[in-house]
Amino acid sequence: MDKKIFIVLPLVLIFVTCYFIIFLNVFRLDNPKIEEIYPSELLVEPNSISYIRVEIKNYGFGVAKEFPINITGLDLKLHNENEMELLPFQTGTLLIKVIVPAHTKSGIYTTRLILPPDKEGTKYRVVVENRENLMTYRYNKLKNSLQYIKILGLSEKEKEKIEEVENLLNETATKISEKDYASAEDYMDQIEIILDSIKEKEIQKTEIPLEIIVGIVVLISFITLLWIFRPHIKVPTISFKRSHKPVIKSERLLEKTEKPKEVKEEKPSQEKKSSPLKNKMLQLIEEQYRAGLLSEKTYEELKKKYGG
Repeated sequence: MDKKIFIVLPLVLIFVTCYFIIFLNVFRLDNPKIEEIYPSELLVEPNSISYIRVEIKNYGFGVAKEFPINITGLDLKLHNENEMELLPFQTGTLLIKVIVPAHTKSGIYTTRLILPPDKEGTKYRVVVENRENLMTYRYNKLKNSLQYIKILGLSEKEKEKIEEVENLLNETATKISEKDYASAEDYMDQIEIILDSIKEKEIQKTEIPLEIIVGIVVLISFITLLWIFRPHIKVPTISFKRSHKPVIKSERLLEKTEKPKEVKEEKPSQEKKSSPLKNKMLQLIEEQYRAGLLSEKTYEELKKKYGG
């Protein structure tokens, strides 16, 4: 396989990634999206004004300047209280005034906050009730969150915080019964801060770092590419031509000498005794035959030639 493939493939992958990021975002260069809304749900009374904070991130490659957020599912009026500009991949927070008309009926509404070009929007719950019912609703929600957190494995410091939350919940219930809603809201704000800090720690424990995820994806992609191109990959080998022949020859010799042929020893004649050169030749022929270097026919011919 040509070594250039290892240079070309990463470049192709980078090009494709850039294509999907840039060119598929056809209609606009800026691409703001809602990341988070605080509070997580809005508790309001009819004929009232509230505020929410919306965290927005610009996923486009242009500067985002306008954020016309609308709401569907409920007749509310939204007004941006601050202006901002977001550079590519920058995050910012909008403060939005929410005006609830007097004719809004009590209930729990599932609305959607829509920020163009996102047409689907982000789900957002709005609870419309009178003051007393809103306090009771929020109190019960915090109580349920506490029960959920207790199931998790908590450290000693977190257990101390849980005890503090339980005491604050008791104080909140007392203030609601006394219709001291301002004090009850203060207590519930403190409870939310403590519970959110515990939840964030638990999320950090369970989250896998992004670097590890990216590393695993890259490793799997590399192995997949190797598997696809494995028929074309040539592994370089070093050949030892000089060392191969003796090894092969020795293996053949071993195969031939596994069963050495028995040769009857013959007594040397008077003629052989008188010729030392013939004796040496016959001895050499005998050794080569025993070693399997000579065939039987050649052996007989040479033996006759030298008077064996």
